[in-house]
Amino acid sequence: MLKDTALLDQQGKEAPQANITQTANEWEAPTPLEATVSAPPFPINSLPEILRAFVFAVAEHTQTPIDMSAVASLGVSSACLQGKYLVQGKIGHTEPLNNYYVEVAKPGERKSAVSAIFEEPIKAYEKRKNEAFALDIAHG
Repeated sequence: MLKDTALLDQQGKEAPQANITQTANEWEAPTPLEATVSAPPFPINSLPEILRAFVFAVAEHTQTPIDMSAVASLGVSSACLQGKYLVQGKIGHTEPLNNYYVEVAKPGERKSAVSAIFEEPIKAYEKRKNEAFALDIAHG
């Protein structure tokens, strides 16, 4: 059971008490949890033509913003190129071509539908490879 409680500093000595006499009327207004942020439009013309056409098709099919499909295309493209190329930022220092992307939208705005379309070829490839390796693994 706690009797008297006090704040202690790093050395275990009692810290001075702050004078808490501020009233609710003197407080600052709280910061809203949901802020409206406007982002610049996605530079869709920077995508290769074939990928850009697919992005437009997915956006039309899913009735979602082009930006959402474009971001998904970058994530999947990055996954496909990962391990195949290195980026040299300065002479003698390289990094693998790894990027991570996230689609930010409210629930029900079809993020999963968009991602599924772009991820399907990767999942199909993984399934084929796993089936091919299954025999090798089973016969060890």
